[in-house]
Amino acid sequence: MTNTIALSFIALQLVCAQPGGWKFSHNLVELENGVEELTIELNNDTVSAPPEFTVKWKMPQRDIPHLWHVAMGHGGIAPDWASWRESTSWLCSRAPVYAFYSDENENRLVTAVDDAKREVSYSAGFIEHTAEIDCRWRFFFKKSPSSKYERVRIRFDRRKKFWSDAVQDAFTWITSLPGNATMPVPAAAYKPLYSAWYTFHRDVFADQIEAECVEAAKLGMKTLIVDDGWQMQDALVGSSGYDYCGDWEMSLKRFPNMKEHVKRVQSLGMKYMLWYSVPYVGIRSKAAQKFKGKFLREPRLKSGGGHGAGVLDPRFPEVREYLAGIYEKAMLEWGLDGLKLDFIDSFSGGVEARPGDGRDIASVAEAVDVLMTDVSKRLQAIKSDVLIEFRQSYIGPFIRKFGNMLRVADCPGDMTVNRSGVASLRLSSGNTAVHADMLEWHFSDTAENAARFILNTIFGTVQYSVMLRKLPESHREMVRHWIEFSVAHEEALQHGSFRAYWPHLGWPYLVGESAKERIIGVYASGLVAEAGSADRDVYILNATQAQTLTVRLSKASTVQVVDTFGKAFGEAIKLPAGLNDIKCPPSGYIKISK
Repeated sequence: MTNTIALSFIALQLVCAQPGGWKFSHNLVELENGVEELTIELNNDTVSAPPEFTVKWKMPQRDIPHLWHVAMGHGGIAPDWASWRESTSWLCSRAPVYAFYSDENENRLVTAVDDAKREVSYSAGFIEHTAEIDCRWRFFFKKSPSSKYERVRIRFDRRKKFWSDAVQDAFTWITSLPGNATMPVPAAAYKPLYSAWYTFHRDVFADQIEAECVEAAKLGMKTLIVDDGWQMQDALVGSSGYDYCGDWEMSLKRFPNMKEHVKRVQSLGMKYMLWYSVPYVGIRSKAAQKFKGKFLREPRLKSGGGHGAGVLDPRFPEVREYLAGIYEKAMLEWGLDGLKLDFIDSFSGGVEARPGDGRDIASVAEAVDVLMTDVSKRLQAIKSDVLIEFRQSYIGPFIRKFGNMLRVADCPGDMTVNRSGVASLRLSSGNTAVHADMLEWHFSDTAENAARFILNTIFGTVQYSVMLRKLPESHREMVRHWIEFSVAHEEALQHGSFRAYWPHLGWPYLVGESAKERIIGVYASGLVAEAGSADRDVYILNATQAQTLTVRLSKASTVQVVDTFGKAFGEAIKLPAGLNDIKCPPSGYIKISK
């Protein structure tokens, strides 16, 4: 079966090789000039699994050099014969939004699918002999639960507007649809945070954590995350620990009185969050025997790289209750403020459930939805402003139902990847708090170079993970200043409008804006910083190692340069409209007064 559907800019083909008893119909609506929504409905007289089908089109590559989506961040367009041109999204990984854009950051096409829960595949490939781009959305390519009715919506945005504005519009469209309401985001989710992970790894003890939190609180950090290791018993020190994970029993040697320990940290004015790897159960744990036969992947002894932990099957109601109960118990008994729930993207695989096998849900995606909905509701019932963190690649419109902090995937020491991750998450996450991966740097480096790690992530919530008690004094003063800056300018940095320029060049220029101020991050030497209209204060951050920034002023303005410690660098000066080369120390900034 092949149906042709005429959009305003192109003709699509809807192709289904084996429709069986399913009948297809469609409706095309113009939401506004340049934006069209295609609804495809599938109906069947009998209950059966919906058939795989594809929506495909070809378009000339006219000024369309670049493609963006949350999995790749940025890049060119693969040839149509390349296997990596295809990407799959579902509830626990990525998101069904793709953007083509020009060298000058103008949208050429943003296409999105409303279903961020089930597995949806998208591909775009360059056709050598026609210089066209072959584009495809693919649906129901993995066996889905049986039904009599299915519906898919696809959005096409061809408006000539800034590319990242069009991307954010597409994500807003998905979250505005029924069933996609997002979890409330407490103010604490946007505050500077201390993570124990890179500082301690699994070598965590209550007294050491508390000593670090004293220093973190002095610097203005407002939340603590204790990561993997708190549950590890003596025999596991120095091991991966995954052979025993799944029981989640506190190590009394490490944390002899967890409830009092949490209270002591909270008395410093900090929230306390604790890490769990949600699906994993190790072969040596008690849970491995308890849930024998109820795994998507069975536990095994580790061999070679990786670990041997099994992945629980959330389609069993007793599995979901066990996991939700663990988190609920921890929140109640220890007085926690939130949880870091890790590795939910490992919930994958498994076949459709069979009647009577103990599973009450057929689809893994549906079961994860039920599990995480239950977890978030139960935790919010205990603490209405609970904090729940996820990280790439489990991001996107649907995951925001269950969490209010989305973090960049691990990229220790890589400020460029961290910056691009923050930028991509800002485009896809709406008002959900976007967090950088934890920051660390070598203390022998200069404070200015260390500050670049912060500036590369300052358009999100910054997580620090260095040994604060050993921090050189110059680094301490630098960190204190940038924490104060991020708090004072939170509205423009995290809540206002956000634009990302030239992702194909490494995201060298980012802009956040509120009603009162505009903040520009410059990450590559030689760029011209456009101060914009003189209707608000402007801050231009020098996240390069250059000693000079070139700034275009729309009118004569008063300019003050500030170094990375927050101290004035010379006197405030009046500069004329037009291009100005302004001396600015690395990791400092220029303030242009309204």
